Amino acid sequence: MYNLNLPLSTYQADLQTKDKSGKAYVLDPIRKKYVRLTPEELVRQLLLQYLIQEQQWSKSLLAVEKTVHLGKRIKRFDLLIYTDATHPHILVECKSPKEPIRQRHFDQIMQYNIQLKAPYLWISNGSENYLAKIDLDNKQLIFKKEFVSS
Repeated sequence: MYNLNLPLSTYQADLQTKDKSGKAYVLDPIRKKYVRLTPEELVRQLLLQYLIQEQQWSKSLLAVEKTVHLGKRIKRFDLLIYTDATHPHILVECKSPKEPIRQRHFDQIMQYNIQLKAPYLWISNGSENYLAKIDLDNKQLIFKKEFVSS
């Protein structure tokens, strides 16, 4: 697992926001619509800005809040980065900046990845960013150093 120390707050000025009935909304560049600006959404939008601006990732290779079927349950992932139109590369789970990253978040993203089969998983709360490679054959994360939950 790699702890990515990304300066995500530097992208906050690039977000397009508006107020509607006393609530803040942000323009999502992938969904091309204004969405409610929750703490988790702020992290997602900052990650999108980082990917688009810093990493030069094509918007056409980014998917936001799409459904994934887990048996009879339908879940919604936060962000999926593709290598091309059909191959998932990194599955991203966003958390509120106030929520510390825990083992249960890795468990959650691993469940989503059963269907998607992305080789990398990224969990972020804006200040903590963890990237892990997954061994899809053995269904386990390959850590650089052990992740310790508290």
